[in-house]
Amino acid sequence: MNNLIVEGEGFGSVDYVHQCLIDKDKALAFETAIKEVMRSSYQVLEVGTGTGILSLIACRAGAKKVTAIEFDPVIADIARENIKQNGYEDTVTILTADARNITFPDNQKFDVVIMEMLCTGLIEEMQVQAINNLISQDIICPPPQHCNSGCTGKLYRSCSDRFF
Repeated sequence: MNNLIVEGEGFGSVDYVHQCLIDKDKALAFETAIKEVMRSSYQVLEVGTGTGILSLIACRAGAKKVTAIEFDPVIADIARENIKQNGYEDTVTILTADARNITFPDNQKFDVVIMEMLCTGLIEEMQVQAINNLISQDIICPPPQHCNSGCTGKLYRSCSDRFF
């Protein structure tokens, strides 16, 4: 996998992570959606994991394996510690990487993709570029009329089958 971090690019802020954590309604909405779709055989990808809260929810909902990407190395370390403190270090792998250019092995597929990177119209966190990178690797599908590769991801309220 390509875990290249380019200094001065991308998004990372401990303050922003704090703001996400104190939004109880949003966290509960994610929890409800994740629990609704999760199956014990599912491989999960979380993009922009922050402190790892959504990866922990996926684990508690029964995910088999979670791969979480975090751009900011300091925040990635916080996520690793949170995962360890909650006993899921064998289930969750935190990658310090840029979702805009990370590459996965050709045979890597995910059943659920979670992205909580919603800020300033999908621009500040470069979500469009991150989604396009995942689409280019058939990790998620573009809208169904464009999907002929056999990938099975769903974007709830955006573009692909179990994607948040």
